[in-house]
Formats: sequence, C-alpha cells, structure tokens
Amino acid sequence: MNRRNLPLDVVKENLNKGEISAMQNSFLTVLKWKDKRDVTVMSTCHDHQMQMSTGFRPILKPKIVLDYNRGKKGIDVAGLACQP
Repeated sequence: MNRRNLPLDVVKENLNKGEISAMQNSFLTVLKWKDKRDVTVMSTCHDHQMQMSTGFRPILKPKIVLDYNRGKKGIDVAGLACQP
C-alpha cells in the first residue's frame, strides 16, 4: 500500500466490510477491498468486477481476489503450513 504512484483516493479510503474502492487507467487496475482487513491488489488483466465465491459460506468478492486464491501455489502458501 505504500508503493509509489498508487492513487491516494483508493489507498487512503476507509471502507466497511464488503466494500471496494477501485481506479483504472488504460492498462492497470488498483483495487482495495475490505474483508477482515484491507486487501489491496493491482492487476493488468482484471477490472473491478465482483463475483460470488464458492464454498460453505459464499460471499461476494472481487474477481481479482478469487483468481489469485485459485492460482496461488508454492511460496504463497508455504508460510501457512509452517505456523503452529
């Protein structure tokens, strides 16, 4: 969230659970979504589209987050397995 040149309108926005704030130019989308904590993502191939998650309790999530969770492998989950 402290990366240079991110739009401050998105990064500094106070959100309630389930809300999003996004800004898009010709090739980059910056999105902030509030779940249990703030989730900030950048993507060159997504927009701010929302989609229902699958699972025991389906909730409305940004498609960027769902695609990330579906594709994370290796180092992204390695730290989770080591925690007691």
